[in-house]
Amino acid sequence: MNRNILFLHVPKTAGSSLNHHPISQKIDCKIHPISEFGIWDKITEENAQDYYKIAFIRNPWDRFVSLYFYFYNMQPNHWAYKYDHQTVQNIRRFKSFEDFCLNFNDFDEAQPFKKFHFFNQSCWTHYKNKNIVDFLGRYESLNKDVQHLETKLNLESCPLKTKNKSKHNHYTEYYKSNTEDIVADIYAKDINYFNYKFR
Repeated sequence: MNRNILFLHVPKTAGSSLNHHPISQKIDCKIHPISEFGIWDKITEENAQDYYKIAFIRNPWDRFVSLYFYFYNMQPNHWAYKYDHQTVQNIRRFKSFEDFCLNFNDFDEAQPFKKFHFFNQSCWTHYKNKNIVDFLGRYESLNKDVQHLETKLNLESCPLKTKNKSKHNHYTEYYKSNTEDIVADIYAKDINYFNYKFR
């Protein structure tokens, strides 16, 4: 690899685990929070347009469940609580995951500056409807993709340790047909770009 490496950290796609893996030692720049205008402004700020860009993505229905429980269960002693306490409070206003889905627009409008965690993942991976990522891994094939990346970066194989995982059952247990459709609408771009299906 004769290029600098940029990690585009999409929330709830094992990014925290990757940040504690030897892969992180090869990364020259990381971008996590972005504005509602997308990733390119941040890439330009870092002068990283020509970097080798890495990102991981996840089934949008699965990721939405993970995001909900991550914030719903976050306690004051969590390292991110000082940044995300308002999001925690906003999510806890809803009676259930179903209620959260049905009223997501109300939640989103209440968030300061639109909470980037809930953006479409393509906000990190696409610019002007074109993929800008050189290596796109998937949460669903995480270990295999990490091994492939290790080989590409000339690293010895190292198990990926889980970090910052939210606690919940399999995502399919939380959906009804109407809420499945709502999330499909919220993440229509991701579903289109990455060819995800509910199951």
